[in-house]
Amino acid sequence: MKINVLWIDDQYKIQYPDFASEAEFEGIYLTGFESHEEGIEELEKNLNLYDAIILDAKVKNYKSDTDTGLTGLAASRDYLNKLNAKGKYLPYFIFTGQPDYSGNEMFRQSYGDFYIKGDENQKLWDDIKNKVTNKEIFKLKNKYNKILDFCDDNFLSKDYYNRIFSIIESLESATDLKNLEDLFLPIRKTLEGVFKKLSNIGLIPQDISFNQVGYFITNRNKNFEVFSNKFHPTIANYIEQLILFIQDVEHDKDDLKLKADEYIRTQNNDFLYKSIVYQFLDFLTFSNKLIMKFPNVEENLQSWKRNGNDNEFEGVLDKDNNGNYFCGEFLITYKLVNELDLKIGDSLKIYSSLSNTKAYSDIYKKMALKLSKL
Repeated sequence: MKINVLWIDDQYKIQYPDFASEAEFEGIYLTGFESHEEGIEELEKNLNLYDAIILDAKVKNYKSDTDTGLTGLAASRDYLNKLNAKGKYLPYFIFTGQPDYSGNEMFRQSYGDFYIKGDENQKLWDDIKNKVTNKEIFKLKNKYNKILDFCDDNFLSKDYYNRIFSIIESLESATDLKNLEDLFLPIRKTLEGVFKKLSNIGLIPQDISFNQVGYFITNRNKNFEVFSNKFHPTIANYIEQLILFIQDVEHDKDDLKLKADEYIRTQNNDFLYKSIVYQFLDFLTFSNKLIMKFPNVEENLQSWKRNGNDNEFEGVLDKDNNGNYFCGEFLITYKLVNELDLKIGDSLKIYSSLSNTKAYSDIYKKMALKLSKL
């Protein structure tokens, strides 16, 4: 059981080590922000991630504020009350270091019950668990907790949490098939994130398109030769079909190969859609294990090669007066620099390139396609 709690407290960084450790012992994981503005901004981005909110009594309202007061607390309370009134129940708990509030009836009437830091920590943990664990949404999260735990920096970031949770929710309810694009878009976007992660560690090429990944992992992409396929043939086969299906269902043309949109709408059931979701979840699980099993980029890049114009070159990343990144005669794109987090002076090995037909081709004859840090 893992309970994710958003914590808005201007001094959370000071209190975090001991407080968070105590919370984690209870199965409660805290994410802190110093102001109402920052905390609610995070909540709006990742609403489904959080199970409860802890509010400090005296806190900054805006990020730029230097003073604290009750304005930030009131703003958070009002926002959460409106959210709960819309049916998205998110319990909140006021946790203050101001013991004088314990006798302040006006404060209690305005903000409700509260907890005193240091004296009522255990009561706070117990009440959070009692309020959260009985919610249906939490039971659903707990059922699929292993899948949702993939939304971390080791695999997919928490930015994918809302997408994956919406996909999981569709499994547990009667699926409305009126707008198929909305249903399949979270699956596609998450698959794109997985493919990016796989490409960053060299298991698939970085410049390969979404619809070509399936051909690559089944070793049927003519642009590449795979020497040591890390993808189980069962996975490779159904992911190729899944990509084809998603590509098909997101387009509305008469010449589509599968006519998936037409088929789903005429069946009057969601069995096919849910079977796709289960395949997708299985691929997430497989990919997470694959990334942990093969973390070495250098070794992964040796498991396949690009057919045609392959060049190997070792050099140092530099930047010219026009803002272009380069390594020897190779132009390095901003996309590669950002994706690989490259810095000026990094030693690089370029494995594959193409003739540069774009800007500054008179200076840089080639454009790097595949490279790694030395």
